[in-house]
Amino acid sequence: MRLSIFLLIGLFAQIQSSAQSFKLPKGGRLSQKCRDCIRLLNKKSDDIMYGVTHDAEDLYFLVTDPEWFDLLISKPRDGLAIDIIDKEQYPCGSPNQPKSEYIRGFDLPPVYKKYLDANRNYTFRGDLIIKVGEIPPEFFGREIEFNIIVLQNRRYCHYLSNHAIGGHKWELLETGLFADTLAQLSGQDRAIVLDKSFQFEIPFEKNKYQYHADDIQPIYDSLLFYKYHINSMEIEAYSSLEGGKSRNQLLQKKRAQSIVRVFESFQRDTIQTTIKTSENWVDFFNDIEGTPFSNWQSLSKGAIKRKLKDPKILEQLEPLLSDHRKAIIRVKLEKKINLTFSDQKELVQLFNQSIHADNVSYALEIQRSAYQYVQKNVFPDNLMQKLEVPLARPFALLYNNKIVYEYLQRSDELQAALSEFEKLLEIVPDNPQVLYNIYSLRLKSWGLNAEVSFDRKELLKGLKSLESKGLNAALANRLLINYYILLSEKYQHQRKYRLKNDLLKKIYATYEKIDHNSDDALSIAKYLVGYQKYKWAISLLKPYLNDIYTPEDLLFFYINLTIVKPKPGHHSKYKALLLNAINKNTSRFCGLFDPMMYGGVSFQLLEDVQLKELYCSYCQ
Repeated sequence: MRLSIFLLIGLFAQIQSSAQSFKLPKGGRLSQKCRDCIRLLNKKSDDIMYGVTHDAEDLYFLVTDPEWFDLLISKPRDGLAIDIIDKEQYPCGSPNQPKSEYIRGFDLPPVYKKYLDANRNYTFRGDLIIKVGEIPPEFFGREIEFNIIVLQNRRYCHYLSNHAIGGHKWELLETGLFADTLAQLSGQDRAIVLDKSFQFEIPFEKNKYQYHADDIQPIYDSLLFYKYHINSMEIEAYSSLEGGKSRNQLLQKKRAQSIVRVFESFQRDTIQTTIKTSENWVDFFNDIEGTPFSNWQSLSKGAIKRKLKDPKILEQLEPLLSDHRKAIIRVKLEKKINLTFSDQKELVQLFNQSIHADNVSYALEIQRSAYQYVQKNVFPDNLMQKLEVPLARPFALLYNNKIVYEYLQRSDELQAALSEFEKLLEIVPDNPQVLYNIYSLRLKSWGLNAEVSFDRKELLKGLKSLESKGLNAALANRLLINYYILLSEKYQHQRKYRLKNDLLKKIYATYEKIDHNSDDALSIAKYLVGYQKYKWAISLLKPYLNDIYTPEDLLFFYINLTIVKPKPGHHSKYKALLLNAINKNTSRFCGLFDPMMYGGVSFQLLEDVQLKELYCSYCQ
């Protein structure tokens, strides 16, 4: 061990011979001559973003507002320097190895205003991009990151560590399309149409792993009420902390497999199943707060496990531990097929007979069955085109479904679907569900092609009229949010920041008016982060973070947003969040500490002692 540490230190002694040619702070304080630089950085609009990117060995500085950059680098002796940080400066089992208080790694020769002005280039969006250096050969193939040093009058004035968060401005809310009804839906039915998923909890008795139909029947009956059955199932099975980890995992797997067998006994089809097993550290840390065991929150997992071997302590904690043994089950649902057909010819023949007899309800059953047969690859994709529906008012629902089913099979033919919906609207004027489908696709079309030609004012007027035509207000507001998202992106490209910021406020306010779920919260949070509205994004995600129910994608995005704060791992509740992330997906947690160029947040997070302890315990 001593030899490997010596070699590592020797390596950095070799590569840290930088070409520093600027003045560092004295006595731990920045020079008063940095005042203008610091003031400009502190007043920078959230809309202005800058950082370092690379193409092979070439390093580039990129900034979204060239005019602001000209204010930052305004004099001949103003410039930039790149500090290259190597992940091997953060070894597990040894102290971190920064070069100094101000220069953490290997700083490249600085570049000043004359060079920066002579090497300006622009992206197609008008962002300024300038080559500022090259990666030295000794760093080829290594895990590295690039920090920025801002220089004013050849003085070190600002140091920026980059972190990747990953906002997505273009991620619209899921709106879905109305099928199977042209009448107003109830709140519960609407949730099924848009989501088609269901989540519930099954508590475990201590040491029990066999489950029977009576244990599960009430849950399955609730699914039957909506005429759905289970297509796939994801089970997160949790054990309490006492006992060995391998024994706990085996017990949880047996419990989960027993539950799946019971559900499969209720239906003909097998259920695609994913099973994850974990010890329930999250609920444990949350539940001991305010108890005589609250000081355990600062202990390591190993220390807690050792204490739980004491029978007296186990007896005291059993009321808490009994609630920690459970399964979180998420199922994906699909409509039950009530009709069976030996071949597609029989299906088409019965459908045509139903149309000729004006038996719309039976034709609807056949149409739904046909779509599911196609989805299951039992019948070919062109079956839906063979089910011809007259464009007439009595068959409006069938015609609507035909458009929806064909679009879901061939989503690239969006314009064709729009055209068909507009024909249908002539038959059922002002029908709110048909209008909803039309506006949903128009917004998708705009999102796919920012240059699509249409009257924005007329589109907004139509969206705002949907509620008065009988559409549920929450659904109308979902469409309105998507309109604001798309328009804000247009204003951003035009650098109309005030108009864009007004739309951000409207989106944030309108979000509260929809029947939102965790997927919606994550979608809007990513959008807000794309415009640097971190506090708003965090406020949307927080209601879904209280326990182990937190969806994995939402949990990791929240961690991405908050893990760069000073000493995040030192707070017990945040530690519980991190342990939840480790339980859900250890490799994804470890990936947070990958270099940014490989999709991580930053390996420089390892400067935090608690985060480094978790990383070295689970990732090395």
